Amino acid sequence: MDLFLVPNNPERTVLVSSNGVAHYQVRTSKILGGSRVSRIQRPAESEEDSIVAEIEWKSWNAPTVVRSHLLGGLGRSVCMGIGLRATEFLYKRGQFSS
Repeated sequence: MDLFLVPNNPERTVLVSSNGVAHYQVRTSKILGGSRVSRIQRPAESEEDSIVAEIEWKSWNAPTVVRSHLLGGLGRSVCMGIGLRATEFLYKRGQFSS
């Protein structure tokens, strides 16, 4: 499935399929302490059910953290839970297939 950013801004966008259906929404906001958090959501009946993942962007001194109900263990804690380091998450996943 091809998805397009509308508008073309990765911090605040909607991922839309070629037939015009909105599948995901990405919103990035600044939290206390200066970090930024990107929340990826899909259409759902409740706010809690709509959250697919959160990415808490950090600096060189602290790792970026990924949280999603789709991950196991500590990564399941969405809404500012513990999460998994992004480098660990990407490392465990192996190469992307086409």
